[in-house]
Amino acid sequence: MKKCLRYQMRLLVRSPGFWVAMAFGVLYAVGYFVAMCLRNMHLDAIAQPTPYSAYANQGLSLTAPYFLMLLPLLSCISFSDSSLYERNNHLLAPLLGKMGIGRYYRSKLVAVFCGGFLPILPPRH
Repeated sequence: MKKCLRYQMRLLVRSPGFWVAMAFGVLYAVGYFVAMCLRNMHLDAIAQPTPYSAYANQGLSLTAPYFLMLLPLLSCISFSDSSLYERNNHLLAPLLGKMGIGRYYRSKLVAVFCGGFLPILPPRH
């Protein structure tokens, strides 16, 4: 299972969609922090609200509705098409022969979860 998971995570890190989604999430978080710092210059940097509180409360940010619309796409775009890619490029049969169907799908599930969770993590904190 460890080899399977390491292989899937390596594919995740090499996926260009993952890096696009991560860059979007990080840019949103940094941009929001800079905008809030400029808007609330009289407050300390520690007292600034987080991006999560802005789109959770829906009253602090003008970009909250747009981010909420893009959040499902952002979490799905990164690595969810990897199974289809492996099937179309005839990589699935050798992988299933090596690692077995159960271990393959468990490692794929963990990798796809990480690929969907990590891009939306920076804007939340």
